[in-house]
Amino acid sequence: MTLFIAVVCGLLYFAGTSRMGYGLGTATGSPIVLGFILGMLYGDVSTGLIIGANIQLVYLGIIATGGNIPADQTLAGVIAIPIALQLGMDANTAVGLAVPFGILGVFLDQIRRTSNSIWVQKADKLAASGNDKQIFHCAFTYPAIFALVLRFIPVFIINLFGASAVTWAMEALPSWVIGGFKVAGGILPAMGFAIIIMTIGNKRLMPFFFLGFFAVAYLKINIMAAAIFGTCIALLSYFSQKPEDDVFSAQEDAQPGEKTYSLSNKDLWNTYMMWFFSTELSNSYERLQALAFCNALSKRLKKLYKNNFKGYTEALTRHLQFYNSEGTIGCIIHGIALSMEEQRSKGEPVPGEMITGIKTGLMGPLAGIGDTLIWGTLKPIILGLGCSFALSSNALGAVIPFLYPIIMVIIGYNLLKMGYLVGKESVMRLINNGAVNQIITATGVLGLFMMGSLSSTYIKVSTPLKFAMANTQPIVLQEIFDQIIPGLLPLVAIFAIYWYFKKIGQRYNKVVLFVLVMSMVASFLGVLG
Repeated sequence: MTLFIAVVCGLLYFAGTSRMGYGLGTATGSPIVLGFILGMLYGDVSTGLIIGANIQLVYLGIIATGGNIPADQTLAGVIAIPIALQLGMDANTAVGLAVPFGILGVFLDQIRRTSNSIWVQKADKLAASGNDKQIFHCAFTYPAIFALVLRFIPVFIINLFGASAVTWAMEALPSWVIGGFKVAGGILPAMGFAIIIMTIGNKRLMPFFFLGFFAVAYLKINIMAAAIFGTCIALLSYFSQKPEDDVFSAQEDAQPGEKTYSLSNKDLWNTYMMWFFSTELSNSYERLQALAFCNALSKRLKKLYKNNFKGYTEALTRHLQFYNSEGTIGCIIHGIALSMEEQRSKGEPVPGEMITGIKTGLMGPLAGIGDTLIWGTLKPIILGLGCSFALSSNALGAVIPFLYPIIMVIIGYNLLKMGYLVGKESVMRLINNGAVNQIITATGVLGLFMMGSLSSTYIKVSTPLKFAMANTQPIVLQEIFDQIIPGLLPLVAIFAIYWYFKKIGQRYNKVVLFVLVMSMVASFLGVLG
């Protein structure tokens, strides 16, 4: 593999995993996007897109709860895609090669989050002296430099020398092992769909998954048609339920009136942008998103406390305390914190403990809403649509993932602004609003319908078993399965993994290992292929 490709892969891995841009890394590090870029470099965009989309399906439902990534889709992509393109691997074999690297990427992220504790401890001293410039470097610059070194070097080395090692292994391994990788590559996307069902599925909504699955299996509609039908069904679900209260009523009840505000829309936008680009970049095991939260508010706090240096340093210290929530829906908290700090800076009786208490009280509920809506529903829908285009060799598939961070920016900024203008009481009403629950239900309907449609199309599990009988045609077992229920084996794969997650726990790596071993055995025995 050329030096240039190795350098590009190292930089792509850094761009996709540095966390500079909340949700942006999900797009830039998506195997679909990686497949498109690397496909262009190798002169085979079509194959790059197809391989990338197949890898993406495995990680479709992965959610980094608390910032902990259970698998690294970007490392899986930047290693497997260039090697597969160079050696002419088929997509399923490439998936089998990618998954072990996806597991190894978890350890690199653990190193990153452990080292970030250094910067948050350094920021404690800087807050006491009111040094917001150095706090910015602790939240952004230093973690970014370390991430570049941590991410670039191993990927550069593997890509520079890995292809020859894989070539030797492919030539040395028996055919049933290679066949096992292909079988595993067809089954592993079932894990991604099982994770999504665990996240947004419940007994009341599960029929929509089967509706999507069998709509494709029996009616043979394409994924775009499924998306249109799913959207219509979701809207029917939303409007068929009468909301307990209008979702915007809390905002209307708290119009600004005579109140004057110290911060402009530009201030609020800059606060959001600072948060967006550093939310997870400086995430540490010690205090998670606290450093990014303090950094995002620091310049606005300086403006609010311009004539009160002690109040400013106390505010910086206050916002370096433990913080962790979903980074888009949780932006309401930033707005509320700024609103309360503004009241405190004007001499109103707002204790610092109250500001901290409000933050702490809102973190959990908003994280639950955000993880369900943003990560559990919106992300797999958008990436699933991207996969459908990419698997058809359509370059639009590499553009669609960028809708995800764009939507997140629109939602996040407006929620931050609303939190600042509305205040804590009305925001609490908004969180408990019946309309919010309706939105969660409707998006769950759409998400499950789409996941059923996608799984019916893109999970490839079949058996080559035939039973020969005298004086008649052999009985082909796969044909019998198809006559009973089209896509029966993919459905069994999804719900076998779902059952394991439900009963044993979401131990992704154990499932991956089991699928790989089972696929090797099934390939050796000729049961699956």
